[in-house]
Amino acid sequence: MVCVFDWRKHSTKEMEMAIKRMSDVLKAFGYRSRTTVYKNVNAGVFTRPISIGVRAVGWLDTEIEAISVALAAGKNQTDIQALVDKLHARRISSYNSVLEGGE
Repeated sequence: MVCVFDWRKHSTKEMEMAIKRMSDVLKAFGYRSRTTVYKNVNAGVFTRPISIGVRAVGWLDTEIEAISVALAAGKNQTDIQALVDKLHARRISSYNSVLEGGE
């Protein structure tokens, strides 16, 4: 469980997070290859993968959803890059919150 601030309702809510594998990302965005995902990561329009094993990576489902919503809303590359930066910052903030005991 992670506490997330909902800026629309100005409240904090608990939210479950799951790590999705590459196959889920390919399905969610309709990509045909892993190369496309990593090109988007390098371009800054997709979040960096999370290592979940020696040879396994995944992405937070909440990040996949946020990027999907931005694309559906017709956001341009600059807006999506800004979103990706915020998502990466949220990862660090969530980690620091756990360290401080404020799960």
